[in-house]
Amino acid sequence: MTAEQDDPAIILLSDSNVPCVFLDSRQPGPRVTNIFVDYQQGIHHAIEHVFDLGHRRITFICGNRVVAARHRRQAFVKVMKDHRISQFATLSMFDGDFTFQAGRAEIGRLFELCPTAIIAANDTVAAGALRALKRAGLRIPGDVSLIGWDDTVIASLTDPTLTTIAIPRGQIGRAAVDALLANGVSQPLVSREIKIPTRLIVRQSTGPPAESKAASSTTTFGPISLVAATVQR
Repeated sequence: MTAEQDDPAIILLSDSNVPCVFLDSRQPGPRVTNIFVDYQQGIHHAIEHVFDLGHRRITFICGNRVVAARHRRQAFVKVMKDHRISQFATLSMFDGDFTFQAGRAEIGRLFELCPTAIIAANDTVAAGALRALKRAGLRIPGDVSLIGWDDTVIASLTDPTLTTIAIPRGQIGRAAVDALLANGVSQPLVSREIKIPTRLIVRQSTGPPAESKAASSTTTFGPISLVAATVQR
């Protein structure tokens, strides 16, 4: 079960003697295995990637409607507080949701923050943001670098293709099956946690920020005049 299920069902199962595997729930129980994705690692990889490229204004488009979105938001907040990069770069967060429409619709407000790099909560949001940015006349990654999340098929179909944080679904599935087999009703009571790592896949949507001469150019996006501001390196 994923953590999107109703809490009463999760609590009922975790208190039973039935072997259970939950994803991202952290629900304790006598025969419960909790598999959780290392979202913080993914955020670290993404921020370090664009930071190493020269970006110093980095924004995260996050969401709150589903559990995975909330975990990713929490991971970014923790990095904002704890990571060394926060001493040298401006990290900001922008609340949206997990949809293509959100990624497209919220770009106007987002650019009040003038980021040179954007990390989206998933590939669908990144694709929506990509379309809006291109319609505004901005180049990806020439003016703005963009990172998605999940490494879905969308990431390899966009133009340019998306740099993205990959979650190994096959590894999650194998871990779940192994946990159920190892925690059968005839086995001793065991409660386990399994951390799943993430991996950054670099494609075409990230690159160094534009040259400093772009700082004086503007692009109109709806009612907002975007300053294609960059950081001199």
